[in-house]
Amino acid sequence: MVKTAEPSGGTLALGQTITYTMVVTNDGNVTLRDVVITDTMAGLSALKCTQPITLVPGTSNVCTATYVVKQADLDAGQIVNRALVSVTSPVTPTSPITTTSGVTVTATQTPSLQMVKLASYPSTNLAVGEKITYTMVVTNNGNVTVKNVVITDSLPGLSAFTCTPNQPVDLLPGEVLSCQATYTITQGDLDKGKVVNVADVTGISPTGIVTSTGTTTTPPEQKPSVKMVKTAEPNIGTLTLGQTITYTMVATNDGNVTLSNVVITDTMAGLSALKCTQPITLAPGASNVCTATYVVKQADLDAGRIFNRALVSVTTPITTTPVITNTAIVTVTPTQKPSVQVSKIATPMSGTLKLGDLITYTMVVANNGNVTLKDVYISDPLPGLSPLRCIQPITLAPGASNACTATYVVTQSDLDVGKIVNRAVVSVTSPITTTPMITTTGAVTVTLTQKPSVQIVKTATPMSGLLKLGDVITYTMVAINNGNVTLKDVYISDPLPGLSPLKCNQPITLAPGAINVCTATYVVKQSDLDAGRITNSALVSVTTPITTVPITTTPVITTTGIVTVTLTQKPSLKMEKYATPLIKELLLGEVITYRMIATNDGNVTLRNVVISDPMPGLSALQCNLAQPATLLPTQSLQCTATYTITQNDVEIGSIVNTAGATAVSPTSIVTGTASAKVPPEQQPSVNLIKSVYPVSGILRGDLLTYTLTATNDGNVTISDVTISDDMPGLSALRCDRAQPTSLQPGEGYSCSATYRVPMDAMPDMAILNQGLVAGVHTKGSVTTTVTSTGIVTITVERPTAEGETDEPTATKRVFLPLIVR
Repeated sequence: MVKTAEPSGGTLALGQTITYTMVVTNDGNVTLRDVVITDTMAGLSALKCTQPITLVPGTSNVCTATYVVKQADLDAGQIVNRALVSVTSPVTPTSPITTTSGVTVTATQTPSLQMVKLASYPSTNLAVGEKITYTMVVTNNGNVTVKNVVITDSLPGLSAFTCTPNQPVDLLPGEVLSCQATYTITQGDLDKGKVVNVADVTGISPTGIVTSTGTTTTPPEQKPSVKMVKTAEPNIGTLTLGQTITYTMVATNDGNVTLSNVVITDTMAGLSALKCTQPITLAPGASNVCTATYVVKQADLDAGRIFNRALVSVTTPITTTPVITNTAIVTVTPTQKPSVQVSKIATPMSGTLKLGDLITYTMVVANNGNVTLKDVYISDPLPGLSPLRCIQPITLAPGASNACTATYVVTQSDLDVGKIVNRAVVSVTSPITTTPMITTTGAVTVTLTQKPSVQIVKTATPMSGLLKLGDVITYTMVAINNGNVTLKDVYISDPLPGLSPLKCNQPITLAPGAINVCTATYVVKQSDLDAGRITNSALVSVTTPITTVPITTTPVITTTGIVTVTLTQKPSLKMEKYATPLIKELLLGEVITYRMIATNDGNVTLRNVVISDPMPGLSALQCNLAQPATLLPTQSLQCTATYTITQNDVEIGSIVNTAGATAVSPTSIVTGTASAKVPPEQQPSVNLIKSVYPVSGILRGDLLTYTLTATNDGNVTISDVTISDDMPGLSALRCDRAQPTSLQPGEGYSCSATYRVPMDAMPDMAILNQGLVAGVHTKGSVTTTVTSTGIVTITVERPTAEGETDEPTATKRVFLPLIVR
């Protein structure tokens, strides 16, 4: 007995299949009977082999079985299996021979624990008292069971663990232990700038102790900051020489970490020593106050201000050098009132001025402050103004003044603008600085009479009529300057949806009386036909010369032109009704299907379209659209219903059914009706079917037989029915009844004729034959002729065998009939 396993060892996986092979061999010299292999291993599949079996010397029997790897096998590190063979030999029929064979599959064990540690907190800007939630997740990522798994964390202040499942715990491969704990932020954590937490996990595997570590570092956002506030008393007003000013400097820790070596410095010349305790350590929110005094000097009064800057420097807990500085500035301002005023007049000030008229400007500057003003200078940037006539620059004591004059000639651009705005500027050097620090302006406006106006005229071609969907309307818009000034940026716009771009040159400048013409096209839509009109408003916008900016994006004149195109509305609803089948007589219980079609054959949209049929016994209507429906022109609402023929219908001999449809158009209510009669009105019809034999393999000289069958496929009798065929070479028709004849509905008859393929027919030549059937139906004084044709085409083929001629042959061929309707 020999037993093997595949695989025989290595890194086995949970659920992996091992195949065992057991071979029993007769290695004796006598025949063995009742050879049976048995294997009692738990979980082993049934043995696959033929047994019991008889083995002659030297022969073998092979059995196989499979086993699925279990977690207990991986934990044990091996799988031991032993098979037994028993034999009855001819010499000892009552004493079986037995032997065993075992095989051991070794499973490689890889114990492993993986620790993942996460920290969650409200934000990166952590404050004292806020909580960090730690989550520690341990996964058995090996292939053996790890027992007594325990997570530990030595962080001082950490809360007790909450674990799922409770620990210690045994973890199968892939199973997870998850624990949570919380920690409250302290000031010391903020000063350090981080919270480092290390958690450990231990467990016992079949091969020894297994450990893992998870570390997380939470960086609370440090915001070292110091605020400096400085005040002076007094800080404004009428100060006197020798007066004392007291400065107060307050340094406040407005960050979230402790600050050390906080020092306030002030380098102002003449300032007394600072009164306070420093350097000092400040916790968040704490402050240090320092004071000092200063005596006012004459230079301070002349300058008009006393400027003082104090500095605070700090060493934070994350560095040993000053990394934070802040300054506070306070300015004490003595009261000064330097002031200058300019007034300006023009002669004349308004009226109907002409091109070339002269305007005289007078500008007066006055010192209306309380300090002497130096370098008082008047300037006027008006293009075309003459030089100013006066003495300047000049020094003015309070209350003193200086006058300047200049002249200006009116230009055409002034008339277009409608006014002349002139602004004079005065600049002054006051006693508190050597640079011009006071400026003021004086303006005067000469007003010109203007009458800006614009008109728009709009037309449409065509203006009205029976327009169709898709017709093109051409709009013409004319902007006219009907005022007395030049108009700039004249722009026509038209917001009509679907209008083509305007064809014209714009924006444009229009002199008085000038025009600009724009055109555009519009395609008629269904909504326009439904409305019965198209109203279009065009807008013209203009920038007039009454603004001081020659071109502006703000139109100051707008006007509108409106044109309405009237569309003729033709609401209409077409109703059709059909009955199937088109039976010739009524049979009790037969089902008739009615089809009702309501079509919008007008040019406007129809709404609330409803088909109704009051016929007793009719089934409910089944429609392609939900009723009531909305139909655009050419759209249809189709409904079907069924009706079962009753005995009363049979006795009457006919069924007449009328359906109606109603709809709401933009102008009125529209209706339509349609009727269907069963049996239907007289429908004379005849049909001809023509066939030929043979249909293929046709050679020159072959004899063809044509058959023509006429059938009355209408619902009335057809008389004088005659079949004819005028094909040259065709024999006379042989019919199964005399012609002409009469046919009842559904009745038919046939004629036949023969045709010999000409010997001079070319190979691949097509021979077409067309037959005709004709008859008449008379109703009163009205006679209706009905006809039908049948066409069949054959092709003359080429000889197919070498040495074969195109002559007719007596070789037997089999043909299949071809019927062409």
